[in-house]
Amino acid sequence: PTPPPACVDKLKRRSRAGAGARLLLPKMTPLQRGALALLILCSCQLSGSPSSTADAVSFPGNLRGGGGNEFFPSVATTWERLPIGAKDHGIPASDFLNAVEEFLPLFDRLGAVFYVVKSDMGGNVAKLKAGLVTQPSDTIQNLILKEKMSGKHKEEKAASGALLWLTRALKFTHTLLANMALGGADASSAAKDAYEATLSKHHGYVMKKSFQVALLAAPSTDSMLQCLGSSDKERTVGEVLRFVEASHPHLHALERFLVQQGLEDASNVVGGAEARGR
Repeated sequence: PTPPPACVDKLKRRSRAGAGARLLLPKMTPLQRGALALLILCSCQLSGSPSSTADAVSFPGNLRGGGGNEFFPSVATTWERLPIGAKDHGIPASDFLNAVEEFLPLFDRLGAVFYVVKSDMGGNVAKLKAGLVTQPSDTIQNLILKEKMSGKHKEEKAASGALLWLTRALKFTHTLLANMALGGADASSAAKDAYEATLSKHHGYVMKKSFQVALLAAPSTDSMLQCLGSSDKERTVGEVLRFVEASHPHLHALERFLVQQGLEDASNVVGGAEARGR
């Protein structure tokens, strides 16, 4: 997202902050620069005069739900059909990545608040697909095992780090949707609680501040549900719960696998080692 001109001018007047930013930006990763841009954008939106923080982020008219434009029915069906091994809990690699890609447009419906999450997840899917090209594997877990055996799991674009961060992002989104649908919490509180329970402990200062400010601009629960489904709120909540229930076994299997392989330890993969600075 690009900060509004007025906000950029305001930042430029702060010479010391501007000088610090010029020194910092060349050293930041693309994800960190995107997070900083989102932080500036949301800060400017919230410093304006919308009728509520929920109005600070607008939604495209064609994504407001209704008219057969529901998001979750097909996505939930895809995850319900995604196989998982009865004994080894193996998840077919290509099918899993396709299911994640089908899920990513969720964030387009929710606006700029969740831009960083979508960007990070999309990048990690790309890394995992690249890993499958170099080391073809039937399951996503076997891809990681092959990479570990080759000693390449600590490389910058390793599939191991990509799966770690993809799983964490899925956990955040899964928890957010569950909090909202099951607990009846408003979307802003659901998002804040989900972030604190999942991603917060893995993020550095820039990312934490970006999320904290952005989540203040999260839409109302009614607005979010309308963007995800039809005008029938109960129907949309039911479809959200279908996805939550369908994806839970896969997410649990991946979390357990990462712990068993020692990859959840931040020092064991590049993605984890970079956690403090993300």
